[in-house]
Amino acid sequence: MKRSRPLIRPAILAALLLTLIWWLHLEHVDPRYHGRRTSEWLLELNNLWEDEMKVAEHAVFTLGERAIPQIKKSFYATEPEWKRNLYDWIESKPKWKIER
Repeated sequence: MKRSRPLIRPAILAALLLTLIWWLHLEHVDPRYHGRRTSEWLLELNNLWEDEMKVAEHAVFTLGERAIPQIKKSFYATEPEWKRNLYDWIESKPKWKIER
């Protein structure tokens, strides 16, 4: 049991270091404006409420060049095949009609 004890500290330190690196990488990849990520602001651009959409437009404009990688990803984003298949399967099922 004493042999495994010296391995605990380096393992914990390695896990903490990897977590820190991962967290810093996420912050760089998806910049924030007022605490919200670029990807969240891009989703808000599809909002039906004009006021919220204008706030999202301002946020993306303010992020400027830092938002370009995330915008580029959103252009090329597609739904996974399993999700498309699920939607097709659901659409193929008979619709329920509620009689009044």
